[in-house]
Amino acid sequence: MKGIYVILACWLHLAGCTTPRPWYNQSYNQQLLETATPPLPTAPGTFTLFMIGDCGKSAADKPSPAFAELKKQLSEAGPNSAVIYLGDNIYEYGLPADSAPDRKEMERRMTTQLEPANGFQGKTIVIPGNHDWAQGKPEGYAARLREEQFVEKHLNQGNTYLPDDGCPGPFELPLNERITLLAYDSQWWLHAHEKPGKAEGCATDTDAEFIAAFKAALNATRTNKSSSPPTIRFTAMGHTEAITIRNSICFPC
Repeated sequence: MKGIYVILACWLHLAGCTTPRPWYNQSYNQQLLETATPPLPTAPGTFTLFMIGDCGKSAADKPSPAFAELKKQLSEAGPNSAVIYLGDNIYEYGLPADSAPDRKEMERRMTTQLEPANGFQGKTIVIPGNHDWAQGKPEGYAARLREEQFVEKHLNQGNTYLPDDGCPGPFELPLNERITLLAYDSQWWLHAHEKPGKAEGCATDTDAEFIAAFKAALNATRTNKSSSPPTIRFTAMGHTEAITIRNSICFPC
């Protein structure tokens, strides 16, 4: 059997939720979480993937209830799991410079989201969205780099913010022996101002080079000759309209 790739476009935020309950609505006025969430899988070979995204505007006095549920489930998940923060981590224009008057508030928005991952035994991955690139403003690349540095220092879990250094990718991260995360940053192409290329250490900086690298990464799965695939359970938290996931949980922030 071939290996399995989880492919993420780092700018993609999908409006709405088509996964089964339980879930929260965005008004905070009515909590729709079921009292008993489905138990995490325990069968050998099962990999659990949590996803949460578009949480960059969570108010200090009204934190998203998704954070508490995520923390609970991450504390119960073992090492054969991962959590992916899907971008738009800091509204409206990403992480400002140290001297900015709103720097502390923007840090709070980021650390509030990351708190559930403290002590998590699995892999933590954070990817950027267009807001993290300062909504396409000239300072977007600098904001993107500041956020990466801040997140990795705060989490202290190694290389967690992908792709590295504002590069477009693709970036391959093995989640286990059979599942690989393939991350790329489409906002890199949309950004009309300063951005990194090969001179800054990126592997690709043209459409043709990216497509070739992307195809090569997918073709690499052919070398995996394991006899049986794992069971994958996706727990989706965030914008997931285009993702159909059975036995899943959706928590819009």
